[in-house]
Amino acid sequence: MRFETSRDAGGLIYALTYKVFRYLEGNIHGLTAHTARGNAYISIYYSLPAGMALDEARAIVESRFENSGGETTGAHISSFN
Repeated sequence: MRFETSRDAGGLIYALTYKVFRYLEGNIHGLTAHTARGNAYISIYYSLPAGMALDEARAIVESRFENSGGETTGAHISSFN
């Protein structure tokens, strides 16, 4: 999963990894985070549980990974087979 934002990113790594664990039941095995030119970039590398399709995971991200204002957080799932 990749995420980028130009807003305050305090606590963002915790929030995203919790949501991957809680809603996707993902097995997290890697994480990168950096900032550049006022933007924060986070990548979380994980595997989905057996039986969960990539389309199902994308739908969960769209419905569960929102900020308090109701807009999506900018999280995107990419497939790395």
